[in-house]
Amino acid sequence: MKKLVMVFALGAILGSCGDAVEGTDKISAIDIDVATLDSPCACAEAMVAIYDEIIDLRKGNDKTADQKIKTLEDKLEEIELDKCTGDLTPTLVGEDCSVQQNDRYKKFMEYMQVSN
Repeated sequence: MKKLVMVFALGAILGSCGDAVEGTDKISAIDIDVATLDSPCACAEAMVAIYDEIIDLRKGNDKTADQKIKTLEDKLEEIELDKCTGDLTPTLVGEDCSVQQNDRYKKFMEYMQVSN
């Protein structure tokens, strides 16, 4: 339950952040295969992509947005609770990971520092 509340709080915080830095690759959240996430960088990139898409969907007027958001939240929960734990925790991202340049990732890391 704590993780779920954190996800919604983080989504609200990230909703006010700027877009990704120009030139960084953006992963399509729908195409993320959770089973293939094999590093803290991959986990962080996947989570940022999902947060980005959820925020965009909440801003839009798409009538199917609620179902898409639910699907993305389920995928995010699977990443956070099942896959990206221990050695794959996004807080262990190295300096060479492109997600380091993403403003939303930076806010996410600030939030993680405060919540722990």
